[in-house]
Amino acid sequence: MHIMYRKPTELPPAGMLLGKGVAATALGTTLLGAAALLAPSTHPLLHAAAGSLRVLAPYALACGAAALITWLVLRPIRPAATATSDPQAPASHWSEPLFQQLTPQGFTAICGELFAQPGRRIRVERIDAESADLWLHPADAMRPVELIQCRQWAGHLAGVKELRELQGAMVSRDVARGTFVTTSGFTADARRFARAHGIALVDVHDLLALVERRSPAQQCDLVAFAWTAR
Repeated sequence: MHIMYRKPTELPPAGMLLGKGVAATALGTTLLGAAALLAPSTHPLLHAAAGSLRVLAPYALACGAAALITWLVLRPIRPAATATSDPQAPASHWSEPLFQQLTPQGFTAICGELFAQPGRRIRVERIDAESADLWLHPADAMRPVELIQCRQWAGHLAGVKELRELQGAMVSRDVARGTFVTTSGFTADARRFARAHGIALVDVHDLLALVERRSPAQQCDLVAFAWTAR
């Protein structure tokens, strides 16, 4: 025996319900208005028409109300905007944690901007994901005159070992000036070693201070530059 199944009744889209509800409500209101205009007439046909309109108007208004109520129930609800920001969104102003959040390329690029000197060009030598060396050359010379080692470290204090490596690189290239830059800090022994050997130390506090020497507009430009550096 073949059994016939009836397809479930589908409700019309919410937008269609809104249109039908408005139309039915408008029709019911129009019918009531027409009935009110015809009611005073003494002509039998017009008087009868007014009575018919008064009977039909409530049905139209009821249908309109039902459609509008259904639309209110079925209409899509737009999620309310939340006050919390995307935790993955890039920061828009400078702070000490921002130096650690930058990509390695972004951190290196910012160091190049902060330590750039007139008449000097910078050659970048990438060491690893957290480290890069910036060699400063006179514009028309091949031999560098300064080495800036940039280390994007979190929680690892630079010690004497790292400064000896900087000193060794300076001696091998006959470079007189050296600077060690880190997003963390330095041990007390490292600071004593740097003072004894003329090495400049720049920690995350110093980096932020270098940025804050610039105008607010320049700081905004640096943020954009850092996030887009490749």
